[in-house]
Order: sequence, then structure tokens, then C-alpha cells
Amino acid sequence: MTHLIEEININGIDYTIVITFNSKTHSKAPMSIYINQQGNQEMGDYIYTISSYSTYLNNLTNNDQIKLLNQLLVKKFNVPIFLNISGDIGTTSNVELFRSIVDLVEHLKLN
Repeated sequence: MTHLIEEININGIDYTIVITFNSKTHSKAPMSIYINQQGNQEMGDYIYTISSYSTYLNNLTNNDQIKLLNQLLVKKFNVPIFLNISGDIGTTSNVELFRSIVDLVEHLKLN
């Protein structure tokens, strides 16, 4: 099992990202991605996506940005993904979040 905890800054906001996956055991094993704005103590939106189907496990904001981001990640990695984003991502674009997540996962897979 691969597990990463990384602190990143996007648009001047500090986040902690936790990524867990286990592609060595099964190539289609789900990936879990948790993004939390530092200092935030509330659980935000939590969504599960497999193929093109998504379901919210916790939906506080009714924000389609998270659903679209998770669908992009599922297409990129070709595995089901649990995604939790807690805190303010109001000015952060999906492109920035997507790029940050992809960079971290690809770096992990190389090592």
C-alpha cells in the first residue's frame, strides 16, 4: 500500500493532501484522496466515483467542481476514487488541483 501525506500551497492557501492506493495488489484497487485546508476542522464534500458514475457520501456544498474533478481523476488513473475536499477551494481551479494530485501520484509510482 502506498500512502503519502504532503503539504502544498495553491493560490496562497495551504493544504494537506493524503493519497492512498495499492496498485501492486490489484491494478483496479480504489484510490483515496483527502485534501484539507490547513486549520480546517470540518469534513467537507466526500464523493466516490467509478467510471462515469458518482455518488456523494457527504455533500455540504452542492458544488459540481468536486464531482467534475473526481471524474477527471478517475479517467486519468482508470481506477475508482474516493475524494474528500475540506475547507475553502473557492478560488482554486480544477486544473490546479488536478495537476497537483497527478504530479504527486506519478512521483509516487516512479519511486
